[in-house]
Amino acid sequence: MSEKLRFDLPALLSLHRFGDIYERAIAGIESDRAAFEVLRQAPDSIGPHWYGMRVRVTSLTNGESYYLHTGLIFLPQTKIGLMVEVDRKNNLHSYADLVARLEDGPLFTVNRAEEEYLKLFMPDGDFARMNRLGAAEQQKMLADYMKACAEAIVGVSDGLGFSLTEGDLLDAYGLARAFRKVIEDARCPDFQAEINDKDPDNFGQYAMGYRYYLSNRSGSARMYAYFGAIYSYKKRPAGLFAEIDWFSNQDCFDHVKAHFVPNDHFVYSDREEKFIKLFMPEPAVERFNAAGAEEQLALLEEFFVECSRALALASEK
Repeated sequence: MSEKLRFDLPALLSLHRFGDIYERAIAGIESDRAAFEVLRQAPDSIGPHWYGMRVRVTSLTNGESYYLHTGLIFLPQTKIGLMVEVDRKNNLHSYADLVARLEDGPLFTVNRAEEEYLKLFMPDGDFARMNRLGAAEQQKMLADYMKACAEAIVGVSDGLGFSLTEGDLLDAYGLARAFRKVIEDARCPDFQAEINDKDPDNFGQYAMGYRYYLSNRSGSARMYAYFGAIYSYKKRPAGLFAEIDWFSNQDCFDHVKAHFVPNDHFVYSDREEKFIKLFMPEPAVERFNAAGAEEQLALLEEFFVECSRALALASEK
């Protein structure tokens, strides 16, 4: 480290003041297009080159949700300033559309310099002017800026229609057949799976797959599970998954959840209190899509077995 260092207490105090004023600004936004939830205690809100907070923004038109970061970024290798950031990892459902469609607005400029991060910066002139104002005026500028960014972001999905080909529909048919085959063919000493192909939940508005009875090795628990794909644009996460819910498993759900042990074969989501959802990791999905038909079935079966096994083992403890 060869750069000369400087400790400027008034500047650091201003960082703290900025965060509090910005939080109040976001909390006070009134919008008929977006709802705002400040998540200031998120562990990645503040770091060595950024100071801000996580904010969940939800479209009031279609219910689609975005997990954003907003605040000051001061990494020398990137643009420095006040930004609202959409990262690809946490917004996979919408990231490509935002990168392709989002345009500059009167209160922000769109920065696409980083592949994994889309940033909406307050223009430098506006930022400089805001720093000369008092707290009340700064709060209004911050609220107007965040509101403009958020409404532009949700506006992209609000305007999206559908785009489906015959091939897309045949792909859905192929997946449905594969889900059934995997449940019927899978073998593991730690559980037994029995498909229920008559359950009306099998194919719904935003999920496709099959309900199945999942019995553990000792026979002490028989869960009612689901395996397939969930793809709601209003709810996250989405993907290839297995789950159990409290509503169908009231006799054992709390026990399974308390003793459940995640592993690297799936991404464990407990975002919804009464659900345990296990998703195929993104690298595994990419491998699945790149594989041939036989390998795809093997990969899907491996995923199903690992998910079902983890649920079954938790029920034994």
